[in-house]
Amino acid sequence: MEPADAMVDGKKGGWTMIYDEGFEVDGDGLEFFAFSKFQLLPASMRSFAGQTAIKSDCSRTEVGWYRDAEKGQFGCYYGTKKFAHGSYVAAEKSMLQTPKSRSYYAALSRKEMQVDVDEVNHRQSDWTAKVYSRFEGKSMHQLNTFAGLQRSTLEPSHRMAAVQKHTRELRGRNMAATLRASFPKSWDWRSVNGSSWLTEGIDQGDCGSCYVISTMRMLTARHRVAKRDPKVEAFSTDFPLHCSEYNQGCKGGYPFLVAKWTKDVGILPESCGSYDTDLQSCSVTCDMAQVNKYKATSFGYVGGYYGAGTELSMMQELQEKGPLVVSLEPGKEFMYYSKGVYKSSPVKHSEWVRVDHSVLLVGWGEEAKAETGAIEKYWIVQNSWGTDWGEDGFFRIDRGENDSGIEAEPLIAEVVEDSDSFDLPYVQQLDF
Repeated sequence: MEPADAMVDGKKGGWTMIYDEGFEVDGDGLEFFAFSKFQLLPASMRSFAGQTAIKSDCSRTEVGWYRDAEKGQFGCYYGTKKFAHGSYVAAEKSMLQTPKSRSYYAALSRKEMQVDVDEVNHRQSDWTAKVYSRFEGKSMHQLNTFAGLQRSTLEPSHRMAAVQKHTRELRGRNMAATLRASFPKSWDWRSVNGSSWLTEGIDQGDCGSCYVISTMRMLTARHRVAKRDPKVEAFSTDFPLHCSEYNQGCKGGYPFLVAKWTKDVGILPESCGSYDTDLQSCSVTCDMAQVNKYKATSFGYVGGYYGAGTELSMMQELQEKGPLVVSLEPGKEFMYYSKGVYKSSPVKHSEWVRVDHSVLLVGWGEEAKAETGAIEKYWIVQNSWGTDWGEDGFFRIDRGENDSGIEAEPLIAEVVEDSDSFDLPYVQQLDF
């Protein structure tokens, strides 16, 4: 959905959708955000095994909040659409498998998993699958906690007659070809100028925190790049995970709203809180008076709004300023990934692309396939499922085809020092 100009007190601004959940409008120093209105449907209308069913009303918002950037003041608001066009009914869905049968809740044995792996390795040679012991005995329902967002299956009651078309590449084929030729064949922030600019691998465990981990990794890496120092201390993931009101902690959330919260509230160094999913409240482990505080700024989707990113614009942003947050919805076989260039299902660009799992895009490359010699382009991505998964915690995925939706909503942000962004009393009062 391409954004139009927003009007605030007669002055122009801009707006973007936040996935399919809400939108942000900025103009004249005012920033507005709200989720679309929704209601939980009665149990009689829910799907198999009591899965949640929700009816969305896209003509109204929940109570949202706005911020006066100059004054640093917040307020509440709600919105209504003058001309409403139907509503949508959503049912809870897994990233890895839609809950159509009871097998979705059944524990997976190693034998069953090996059957899946053998089938994947038999039907294609682009990448290799293997069984991971950590997944044994878990159901697909439990494995869905590894996704940062427990997505819904969207069924519109009134479908649009046509999907709005977008220009998916930079202006003109000649310009795109010139830009592509200017890039090196490979780029990898694990080794630029002889150094890695990334944080070490992490296992998110059963916490649906990938959206926070990937965003804080992005902010850390881009801050290091801006400072031209790969050893700058990483930022705390725990702080936004357990203190942010904009998302749902271990129950999932949105990278865009993590970036928005770190702009509105602030960022702390990792020494103020390392990754700990056992915490039950917002807290810090450092002397707030002695640490440097930061905030995110100029955050948003590559291209300026949701759906505007392209392969080339992502490559340019990645090379010039550092890693990006990307999200995807791979097939069930993704959890078995061991090595190679992952290929699932290219996703057609449209006004909305379903994604569930957020990860960190750190580079790109290409290689010739042994069988045919054909050039295979790929992205290099850091996952949050531990260093024993995939290629030392990373995976490669088909580039330029929007495989699994990975090119649908790349997120970026910049970091600045901000000693007045928040203080200890603010942290203490956010006790969940």
